[in-house]
Amino acid sequence: AFTDDLDAALSGLAAISTPQSNVCGAGSQIAGTSLLTFTGGSLAPGASCTFDVTLMVPAGVALGTVAANTTSDVTGLLDGSPVTGSPARDELRIDFIVFSKAFDGDAMAGGTVGLTFTIQNLDASNGVSELEFQDNLDAVLSGLTATGLPVANVCGAGSLLEGTSLLTMSGGSLLPGGSCTFGVTLQVPASAAPGTYPNETSNLRQFGNPVAGPATDDLTVLATADEDGDGVPDGEDVCSGTTIPEGVPTVELGVLRFALVDEDGIFDTVAPPGQGPEYFFTIEDTAGCSCEQIIVELGLGQGHVKFGCSLGAMRNWVDMVSPAALVVPFGRSPDR
Repeated sequence: AFTDDLDAALSGLAAISTPQSNVCGAGSQIAGTSLLTFTGGSLAPGASCTFDVTLMVPAGVALGTVAANTTSDVTGLLDGSPVTGSPARDELRIDFIVFSKAFDGDAMAGGTVGLTFTIQNLDASNGVSELEFQDNLDAVLSGLTATGLPVANVCGAGSLLEGTSLLTMSGGSLLPGGSCTFGVTLQVPASAAPGTYPNETSNLRQFGNPVAGPATDDLTVLATADEDGDGVPDGEDVCSGTTIPEGVPTVELGVLRFALVDEDGIFDTVAPPGQGPEYFFTIEDTAGCSCEQIIVELGLGQGHVKFGCSLGAMRNWVDMVSPAALVVPFGRSPDR
């Protein structure tokens, strides 16, 4: 059990999501508005519980207010004997500055990715100046660096964004109710392993004092570069800009003609009734090329456009671009 006097932290601060039951074991409860009371909690050996309460901040609280909040001791019974734990403590900050960041998408090893910062002044009456922060890119991913810096006046006259592995923004200023947004291009090292990399700046500071918490976002590095999304890595892709499904055939798919008519990356065909072997071809076999791209590369006629690429054309193309590929008879798995 414990209590938390919200009104003592900030006059008028009140809970709006209570009461709540079974928040920490069956029969437990947290209740109250300005004074929270938690009772009936229970934990198995080595276990823990986490629960939250939504609070309403009273209107008229000055921007920049910092309210210190401390609970009572937490009390309970252990094997029938009374036990006491230390209070929980935190601070509620009424921000007048909002600080955020966002990557513009997923990144590829050896590629680039954009990173954008936004700072907003919520105070409609007072401007702010001498804003600064740092962002340690090398701590996010070893070898991650910024390009194209320094850049001046990114957030007010006289502000500066500079650095390579350690970004620094200094001299920022905002008018009352104003905001600024600025970005930088990052170079991802070629050795970067696929994964998600959390990125957190320092606090946003004014004259050395924190005015907003860190801005955060995750950088996602994908396994391989595949700009056209056809499932073939760019380094192995003979045809760029492949579209799947493709525009061929323009009339209908013919017997023993091949085209990517759906999104599975396997060339569809029509089997001749009761004669001849048919074959599987995949987008990997053709090195990332669709039938319509093969038509252009080989200078094939309109029959291929209307009905799909012929078996001969497909085999010739595969021999050219993927000599080690196996041409698999129809009815077997295309996996090799």
